[in-house]
Amino acid sequence: TPPILAVNSIANTTRSITITFTASDESEFTTKCEYGLSNSYGSIGEVNGNVCILSNLNSNQTYYYRLTATNAQEQYTIVTGDTSSADFSTITITPSDANDYSIDKTITLTGTTEGATIQYQIGSTTGTWLNYSEPFTLTYNTTVYARYFDGINLSEPTSLTITKIVNQASQIYYSNASYFDGEITVQEAIEYLYEKFDF
Repeated sequence: TPPILAVNSIANTTRSITITFTASDESEFTTKCEYGLSNSYGSIGEVNGNVCILSNLNSNQTYYYRLTATNAQEQYTIVTGDTSSADFSTITITPSDANDYSIDKTITLTGTTEGATIQYQIGSTTGTWLNYSEPFTLTYNTTVYARYFDGINLSEPTSLTITKIVNQASQIYYSNASYFDGEITVQEAIEYLYEKFDF
């Protein structure tokens, strides 16, 4: 009799797919795992016990797999199927006090893609991307770019333009105090100056 072979579960990341299967036979048997971008396959997965790992994958891509269990009598069972690698989740770029003017902003980057590192650049997408590990401070208006890197794949960058940083905000307010009647906050003064002088 041919071996018994069935897929139990499939877990996907942006760079790998893990297939867990059940295989059994009355005699010794071997299991082979193949995969590819079509049902011609072409790549060999790593089999460890009842797990096959498809690695070095493109993100958000459909892959076809074929599991073959063969016993000592050269009887075999084949299971085929297809599944997709995971896509990258959204990265959120969050400045502190986003709606208020201030002399600096603390930038926080958040994302939920497992096994991927968030990277960022300030002002441009050319040059070296930095690995994000903790919030950082900006002291001038610019655009923040962020992306994922999973060791193989890069996500499309997302961006946020910061517009409410004013260097030396208190000095701007006091040096232009004659424009204001009565007492107002620095925030109100900055908003007025932005509108009047088109900073």
